Amino acid sequence: MLKEQMTLPRGFIIRDPAGTRYVIEGILGKGGSSAVYRVRERGGSGQVFALKEVIDPDRRQREHFIFEWEVLKRLDHPALPKVYAVFEHQKLRRVYILMSYIKGFDLERLRQWQSEKRFSVSLVLALMSPVVGAVSYLHHQDPPVVHRDVKPSNILVPPDGEEAVLVDFSIAKEYVPNGTTTAVRHGSPGYAAPEQYGTGTTPLTDIYGLGATLYTLLTGAIPTDALTRLTESKTDPLRSVKEFLPTISTEISDVVARAMSLNREERFADVEQFWQAFQDAAKEKRASPAEVTQLSTGELPNIQVHPVNDITTIFKHTEGDIPVVKGSKLPRVLLAAVLLAIIAGSIGYFGVYPRLTASHPTAISTAVVKPTLAINPAINPTISLYPTLAQEYRGTTSTLAKATPGTTVSDPTQNLYLLNVHTNNNIITGDVKALAQAASHFTGTFNKDGSITLTTYLYNGQSKVVFNGHIQLNGSIGGGYTVYNQGGQQIGNPGIWSVTPIKQ
Repeated sequence: MLKEQMTLPRGFIIRDPAGTRYVIEGILGKGGSSAVYRVRERGGSGQVFALKEVIDPDRRQREHFIFEWEVLKRLDHPALPKVYAVFEHQKLRRVYILMSYIKGFDLERLRQWQSEKRFSVSLVLALMSPVVGAVSYLHHQDPPVVHRDVKPSNILVPPDGEEAVLVDFSIAKEYVPNGTTTAVRHGSPGYAAPEQYGTGTTPLTDIYGLGATLYTLLTGAIPTDALTRLTESKTDPLRSVKEFLPTISTEISDVVARAMSLNREERFADVEQFWQAFQDAAKEKRASPAEVTQLSTGELPNIQVHPVNDITTIFKHTEGDIPVVKGSKLPRVLLAAVLLAIIAGSIGYFGVYPRLTASHPTAISTAVVKPTLAINPAINPTISLYPTLAQEYRGTTSTLAKATPGTTVSDPTQNLYLLNVHTNNNIITGDVKALAQAASHFTGTFNKDGSITLTTYLYNGQSKVVFNGHIQLNGSIGGGYTVYNQGGQQIGNPGIWSVTPIKQ
């Protein structure tokens, strides 16, 4: 059975190592092999929590999960979620993080429900002030924590007048100056800084995310993706805030443009400087708490389940870091439920909550889960858990002007072709025509999370080129590449690449 079909039903009880039991009241979101449930402590206080789950994690997923726990447990800020425990359930083959449940709607949904899909400057000041404070708090940790996924859908607005909360630390990472950082495999198009497609990130990466978030909230449009800005044209295709909305001051537009500079060294030096510049440019007062409350409690449409991004942060740990729940009869209960469903020939619907369900004075938010059909064992189908790839791709490569990620490209873009692509589980082979060289054979691997690595030899076998990237939801693939000599030393500056399927 596919992992995404194995989320637990409403009413199921999960026990932690201390024996505390939590009953599932609904699913807040799911994606791939992860899910987030709304749960209530059974007995005792009856408190409601959010329970994040990864199903049947491999070694890397366990490391990522532990890192998220390690980061969150030491943080204490009103605009950040609190975490209470991390544990593993061996029988269910799942790991969990128990964290605070925050009622409300994310800022992207609230934006979509506005008549012009955007907010006033005064509302943006009020909504983003606590978020900026949270990012500043993260950057002042020792070592600094870089969130790396600041965007409207990761900002929650409670309906009770409390300030917005920044969530989802799936791809957060500690920043060590002059150290080695990993590139993000799951950046959010439009909000991910260019260095997230390259070789590493710094706190300046979050300034780009904050600037991109302001861009969307003010204009109602998602900004052009950084990878496209680097590769598609000699002129930056990103339209300014002023172009989208002539009534916005030039000063505000300039602040957002500087925060979203492709060269990270041209951005603001820190979050405090960025926010001060925006407040000075706004020349307006923040919206009142009553206005923010009205925004998040007015009549709203029904909403659907919001996907949860896969976890991609790397962290080293030792065995035994996650408390384990060993003996349990819960899996038998789950198995019995599945067998009954097969015998009955149907699967029931479970009422689920949206990502952050709030009691609503005028409309009740609902979400519908499509039924999962049982698979006939006699058919025994072969189902791949890996992304589906096309047979041919076409795109471009560009070399960065400097070795530092986030700088503009120096060379004109060159054509890139991936031809005769074949896959076998997570192995990929084919032919590549790149960097103005004749076609050569490539080999590589790709993972269930969409990350991909391709290796080929160019210049008559004298140079090895390694392409790292990620398969996007629309089927395109992009990332960064590096050229090495026969001794394994890097040649020249790194570059970026992007391809899209050639329709057959």
